[in-house]
Amino acid sequence: MCGFAGFYDPGRRWSETETLQIGERMSQRIAHRGPDDASTWRSANGDCMLSFRRLAILDLSEAGRQPMHSADRRWSIVFNGEIYNYQALKREVESTGKYPFPFRGHSDTEVLLAAIHVWGIEEALKRTNGMLALAAWDAQRKSLFLARDRFGEKPLYYTLRNGTAIFGSEIKALQGYPGIQFEVDESSLHSYFRFGYFPTPYTVYKEVRKLTPGCYLELRDGKAPQEIPYWEPGQQTLLARMRPYEGTLPDAVEELDSLLSESVRLRMVADVPLGAFLSGGIDSSLIVAEMQRQSRKPVQTFCIGFEEESYNESPYAKKVAQHLGTDHTDWILKVDEAQKLVPSLGDIYDEPLADASQIPTLLVSRLARKKVTVALSGDAGDELFGGYDRYRWADSVQRTIGQSPELVRRSLGKLLGLVPQPLLENTYNKIQEMLPADYRWNNPGEKIQKLAAVLSTNDADEVHRALVSQWPNPHELIAQGDERGPESRVKAIPAELRDLVSRMMYLDLVTYLTDDVLMKVDRASMYCGLEVRVPFLDPKVVHFLWSLPPEWKLSEGKTKVIVRELLRRHFPEDFFNRPKKGFSLPVDIWLRTGLRDWAESLLSDSALAASGQLRIPVVQRYWKEHLSGRQNHQHKLWSVLQFQNWWFAQKRS
Repeated sequence: MCGFAGFYDPGRRWSETETLQIGERMSQRIAHRGPDDASTWRSANGDCMLSFRRLAILDLSEAGRQPMHSADRRWSIVFNGEIYNYQALKREVESTGKYPFPFRGHSDTEVLLAAIHVWGIEEALKRTNGMLALAAWDAQRKSLFLARDRFGEKPLYYTLRNGTAIFGSEIKALQGYPGIQFEVDESSLHSYFRFGYFPTPYTVYKEVRKLTPGCYLELRDGKAPQEIPYWEPGQQTLLARMRPYEGTLPDAVEELDSLLSESVRLRMVADVPLGAFLSGGIDSSLIVAEMQRQSRKPVQTFCIGFEEESYNESPYAKKVAQHLGTDHTDWILKVDEAQKLVPSLGDIYDEPLADASQIPTLLVSRLARKKVTVALSGDAGDELFGGYDRYRWADSVQRTIGQSPELVRRSLGKLLGLVPQPLLENTYNKIQEMLPADYRWNNPGEKIQKLAAVLSTNDADEVHRALVSQWPNPHELIAQGDERGPESRVKAIPAELRDLVSRMMYLDLVTYLTDDVLMKVDRASMYCGLEVRVPFLDPKVVHFLWSLPPEWKLSEGKTKVIVRELLRRHFPEDFFNRPKKGFSLPVDIWLRTGLRDWAESLLSDSALAASGQLRIPVVQRYWKEHLSGRQNHQHKLWSVLQFQNWWFAQKRS
């Protein structure tokens, strides 16, 4: 829902007319996030400007309009997201007897304002169950508060310069402020090329930060701004592990069913048409099954498929839809259609993102928006239930090769690291039929090199880092800057979280989920004027899952144990007995065929020299090896292409 922008300027350098013009210019740059309404407001003392673009979801009347002001005019707010427990929160507010004003409408924004009036900003945030980013002006304290939800479902960027704080839902909103120019952050680029995204709080620009999920920031004249956590994932994980679930697996399945059913119910509340993404995988199928169980009419479901059969899950989605009785719409993506879309990604995503599933995510959002305004998704299921292949793979390595003496492991890892990738792949292809199923891989050369890195360390966090790295050595590629160390949420991982897979799941939850998956979904959906809600990220669901034994998620190579048990209530046993595909694309093939001309235009010597950040001979070498077909460098090349794509998009804007 929506987008906003604004600034806090205690120096009051702009007149009222200039302030409103700036606000309108900033919000116009994110008009796609809110096609239904736009409004800009300036505080009475001139310190604060708030501008809003509305995608109307709850209370479509004038009473739901933003910026919204409290009845006593102390608080003014712009708010992007949804408070799913707003009806219960309203009853809590009323029961305190501390809110003497009648409610004018039935929006969650008005309830949030009332909660802030009664409890203050921090306690109000703690009581919310939802996704949110907000800016709230306190006229009494002359303070501006910025806040973001627990998991980072909704974005919030800010920059501080010359005593002024400028903020917005997307970086392009900040660029609407007069005289703003940002410089590319080479150190952040190292992290981008390693992971494929920019870890919080960093962005592609030195001067711009992402507000950390679960935090708020107070801006006040004479006070140094500091992010203050109201919800810390490490602390919450530790609390859950200190009070482990004591029931049986069947008991836990029953509890999960109840919690997830309530989470879905809350996220189905809307005053506009609602549907769901349905890939045909475990997570989205479970969400849709819960939705259909609670709906009196067929749920509208949407899926993107691919011409290449080995990547196409749309037949599974159609099978699930037929079984549940949903109103299903699918669309098969062709390479020429992707070719038309790819050049616009640099502008849509605002900064480089090396996740090729951004394409089908954008297209399924566009497909859904033709019929609905809100869609539920199965995102976060892999991070919470242990669904990624890397968890199963790391667990398998640890249980087999990992038990070998350290000297043997390190020597083997070093030896594998020295073998050229083509030789690794040729040797592997000759012996793969003799290997256990867990060791039969696509793109084996890349995976064997990651195995070499895993064998070379005893540290669980380094194992995770090796497995998720797209460029294991960013210095090979980037001429300037140094790679930063882990950000605060990574360093705050509880020491009590000792088992390898649990630590990997935690790290993915606070990094990859927030900065890749949720960012990707927000940009794609909001670009299409669609709101996406994520039932698995209900705080009660997350806390419950953290309290479960690890083996109820991953056991002896079987992923999502508890989810599969729950799925039996909705589907026949054979529905999901197939290898995981994920939302992946045939990028390796496309780069050699339909996307080759586009890629070569961005990877030419002149194009690489223009952006000025990358070592040209290194890029050219990987590109030639990929084109030859002897090696698959799709992940490395896609990260380079998306950086180049973004760089030229900024020059055009």
